[in-house]
Amino acid sequence: MKRSILTFLTTITMLSLGCSASSNEDPSAADGGDSGVAVPTQDGSVAPSAAALGTQKIDLSGVRLAPSTSYRLVVAFAQFDDDYAQSPVDVALDVPFDITSTTVDLSAVRVPAPNTVYCPRKDKKRGEAPGPCDADAAYRVAIGYLILVEDGNKNGKADFGNSGGDGNATILAPDARAGIALGAVLYDETTGSVLPPGRDGKPILVDGPMRKGFSIYESYRPEGDSVFDRLRAPTAPVKFAEKGPNLT
Repeated sequence: MKRSILTFLTTITMLSLGCSASSNEDPSAADGGDSGVAVPTQDGSVAPSAAALGTQKIDLSGVRLAPSTSYRLVVAFAQFDDDYAQSPVDVALDVPFDITSTTVDLSAVRVPAPNTVYCPRKDKKRGEAPGPCDADAAYRVAIGYLILVEDGNKNGKADFGNSGGDGNATILAPDARAGIALGAVLYDETTGSVLPPGRDGKPILVDGPMRKGFSIYESYRPEGDSVFDRLRAPTAPVKFAEKGPNLT
């Protein structure tokens, strides 16, 4: 697997996904602690800590949104490991978005599909769909992105195609990306996951251990790195931009 991250494509343009997340001026919300509110998933189970994401302050100064246009707020997950076959993007939240909003409610984000979880798999086969995570997997993490989608066909949902290598995906025309948050929504199935080390010896992509359930992270450019960005606990409102940071 290359050191890479989910990148969502419109039918014309590649998006570099990332998100700048904040948790209502309280960085501790990045811990993804359990709020005690059970959120139903597609299969009837519940999403632990989903409600902990709650209402997040947002910054739309980096995007241009038209008053008379229909938009959707989407949290979309896709497989981080580009060795696997293409699979559908897992849209875990898809709700109408009001461009006058100063906050977004993420409490209804559901647990991502198992095939989007990044984890060790002993039976891994290149070019095939991901199998179950190893029973003793040290980390089981899914990475999702906050995307503003223009609902071009006004069918009341964001239309995605498959995710390919590195989580590449297609937003199907006439829908189009209108903005992307600079950071990510992380889901940790365990407690304290730390991703494997990269070439620099640091855990890839995410600073520090994660907490069980959902967390908001923001992207940043490490000092001395002129190319790649990483994810850390939020320090400011969730900022949307036309282009995300380089997390690949």
